[in-house]
Amino acid sequence: MNEWIAATEILGIRPDGERITIKVGIGIPFQKEEESWSCPIYLSPLYSRLANSEGGDALQSICLALALILDLLQDFREKGGRLVFEDGTDIPLESYAFGFALNKGKDVTPPKSKTRLPDLDDGLRGGHAVGVSLDKRDEQFVRLVLDDLQAGTDPTKEWRQNSFYTFIDLAAGDAYEDRLSEKQYAWIGKAILWRLLALHSTYGDNRPE
Repeated sequence: MNEWIAATEILGIRPDGERITIKVGIGIPFQKEEESWSCPIYLSPLYSRLANSEGGDALQSICLALALILDLLQDFREKGGRLVFEDGTDIPLESYAFGFALNKGKDVTPPKSKTRLPDLDDGLRGGHAVGVSLDKRDEQFVRLVLDDLQAGTDPTKEWRQNSFYTFIDLAAGDAYEDRLSEKQYAWIGKAILWRLLALHSTYGDNRPE
């Protein structure tokens, strides 16, 4: 049985007016293997079961678990639900965002490609993805930023930022000259794959119509 290190209850109102008590919980992270930690989460009754949040260490798995819970509560609101205090006023999810606000709807549509390979691309995509960008902070460091993306009507051309996911700071010289350590490359690959698996577990294929 999981032990929970943080839990709360939130009053929710479904789009049809039904009032529900949403139970939120973060479990104790446990190590699966070297540089692989798993953090249990629950969000009942919105989801009967959620996949554990996976991270490279215990702290990251907790942070990603919190981020996923906020994403799912925001999704509940965007579908017409409300999260309220006992007096009926809306709960600001941003107050739980530990340093960054939920950031919905930013357009991150990439430029049209000049080298498309239509014979290899069947045009099918899942409805959610992880976007990777590189931001030069100064002469010494660059920041690799990972964001959750949601597909537009044509996922081969249009995506929007759904929420911030995580980041890693890298030495600029090592990044540009392909001198990152195996551990750094592994972290990047695992962070992307783990998040994609979590999104797929939550939303399924969820292809745009």
